Amino acid sequence: TDTNGMYAFDPVSPGVHDVAVTPPANTTCDPPAQTVDVPADGQAQADFSCSSQPGDLTVTVTVDGAPFGGATVIVSSGKGARTGTTNTAGMVTFTGLEPDDYTVTASVGGATCDTVTASVPAGGSAQAQVTCTS
Repeated sequence: TDTNGMYAFDPVSPGVHDVAVTPPANTTCDPPAQTVDVPADGQAQADFSCSSQPGDLTVTVTVDGAPFGGATVIVSSGKGARTGTTNTAGMVTFTGLEPDDYTVTASVGGATCDTVTASVPAGGSAQAQVTCTS
């Protein structure tokens, strides 16, 4: 494909042809294949919509070295933001995130917390550790 996602096969003989997409890893396309009937002038079009598979990010929050339950965690990127609360083990998992670099912040009353960055891969998982001090 070119930079606009366009592609061309030239020349193509008239008739019915099967066209399939082999997407890169952790990407899905809809439809994955289709049949195209090329007329005598040789012009036909097949469109595919491809997107990266979402990923997950697990964040652990500690205060003075101990896991902290009840912390408010915000993960944000140019694609949006999500908020969650850590469990008693000091962890919260954000599922279905668009692949991107996320800024991770935590809020714990009476503590100062680091801001960290985590890269969520397509179809994979990432972890981030936010350290807070009271």
